[in-house]
Amino acid sequence: MIDWIKISLLTTLILCVTSCTSTKETQQGKYFTNIINYYFGDYSPNEKVWVDKPYNKYAIAEIKKSKLPFDNFKKIQVRLENDGWKMISDKDSFYEFCLGTTIYMGILYPINPHHYGYDGAEIRYENIDEWSIGLSYNDAGVKHCRKDKLPVIELE
Repeated sequence: MIDWIKISLLTTLILCVTSCTSTKETQQGKYFTNIINYYFGDYSPNEKVWVDKPYNKYAIAEIKKSKLPFDNFKKIQVRLENDGWKMISDKDSFYEFCLGTTIYMGILYPINPHHYGYDGAEIRYENIDEWSIGLSYNDAGVKHCRKDKLPVIELE
């Protein structure tokens, strides 16, 4: 009898926990999966998706510099800005864009052994002969795109 009560309580708990988990993906989350192909598809990107959850996504793509000349990237940059992406930095051959506060794209054209973002963090890459594109999405907002929008908490 006691085992039956434990099993029914455990089953009820599992049902409550799993029913509260949402798997519905937002519109921007769905858009995320097409970004690399939409802007860079003509240049044979090699995309690797590292995280693919409804509210959190991360992908990296590499494109050979021989397939995507820098002049063509300038055209992609204009297209990004026309589509609502905001450039937040273009320091050290590393171009950073945000679409709202939830989607971030960092595009590196490596020319030096070490590159650094606007915040001083080193941008790592695998091959100096390839563009490196990092793309991240977070439904609550991506750190680089939320700057100045987070409340400052004063500690006493």
